[in-house]
Amino acid sequence: MPRATETSRTEFLHVTLSRFGQDFPFRLYSRPLPLGSGVTAQYYWMDSSDFRSLRTEAEAINFRSCIGHWAASMRSRGLHHDLEQQIHYVLALC
Repeated sequence: MPRATETSRTEFLHVTLSRFGQDFPFRLYSRPLPLGSGVTAQYYWMDSSDFRSLRTEAEAINFRSCIGHWAASMRSRGLHHDLEQQIHYVLALC
């Protein structure tokens, strides 16, 4: 994790994406990211270690939200019966 300074302080936040009549809550991290020449962008990311272990409820929620949002997106595109997408879904769950 980055060293906490005034310009690189990492923050934790909850974001809910509402799509397809469902809410998908995500746990995100954010920090200012210096890009050089006095330009700084706000950088957001998900901790990928949440997908390797589902020990906590927060990790399980992130996992379910990612898989659920992806599956809902495939349904909205009419791809939920596509064999390749079904294989991706099973692999993601495993």
